[in-house]
Amino acid sequence: MPVPFFLDKTMLEMLHQNEMRRVDLLLHAGRRDTPVRRFLGVLEYIFSCCLLEEFGRKPLLSRPGETIASVYRSPDGGCAHFFAESLPLTSPTFANTLWTDDLRLYSCGNITIREKFYGTSIHGVPEGRRTVCLGEESYTMTPPSIAVRLLRGFSEYVGESVLECPETGLKACITFEAKPLLRGREHQVRGTVVDTTTDACLFTITGNWMDKVWVEAPGKSRELLHMFQADGCATEPVEESEEWDTRRVWAKVKAAIRRKDWAAAAAEKRAVEQTAPAAAPAHYTFDERRGLYIHNAVPGPRGGG
Repeated sequence: MPVPFFLDKTMLEMLHQNEMRRVDLLLHAGRRDTPVRRFLGVLEYIFSCCLLEEFGRKPLLSRPGETIASVYRSPDGGCAHFFAESLPLTSPTFANTLWTDDLRLYSCGNITIREKFYGTSIHGVPEGRRTVCLGEESYTMTPPSIAVRLLRGFSEYVGESVLECPETGLKACITFEAKPLLRGREHQVRGTVVDTTTDACLFTITGNWMDKVWVEAPGKSRELLHMFQADGCATEPVEESEEWDTRRVWAKVKAAIRRKDWAAAAAEKRAVEQTAPAAAPAHYTFDERRGLYIHNAVPGPRGGG
């Protein structure tokens, strides 16, 4: 892909931006008093992670061994750590873990993105899943696909995403609807939250995930589930980061892109690809029971450490 189509962010930075933008929602979800409210809290956090950059730009594909880390401290004293790494596997795979000091909350995800061409659009199909653990409850989510519309010039989520909690029996099936070619609105979403133990529909989900998403229980008025906010997110200073921090590795490429010096950006990109390690020591351990790579700083049977 030509360098002019690159955005000056790597895939790891995009993961960090999406996961940490509203991490306060996940911290608050763990304090809710009922399983249904905790489930809706996790669902709200999932929607807050859905941000797409403008059409025509693509994150730099991080080299194996690159990392990014940050710490979030909330006003009420809560603290969450984030770490992501590009794993040295056959296909480009990104592992990310978010956890609190008391381990009452942690989230881990492994994503491998495969591209498919459909004539007038390119779909980025993520293979993998994310698991969020609040105490003894675990929530597993499969992500939707990303479609880049070549004729209309924009990106959108398409397909189905499923969030389920085996401990409580709650399950949400969410459909990200593709915008029709000539009319209709973009970024529309619909779905249901069901109790799999009784097959009862608890809520219906409607709205626009880039604006507002509503949930409505049968026979009751609807309530606001999610309102889009593109909050900023801070990372640790680059000078304090590790040698293979993704922002260090790609710093010269990003500077050339900002200057719109595409020849220099291409040269710096080739230099990175030639000098970056083919396989670096990973910070992750594979948890066979969950089928996920989990950061080694998360101890106990669920962390695999």
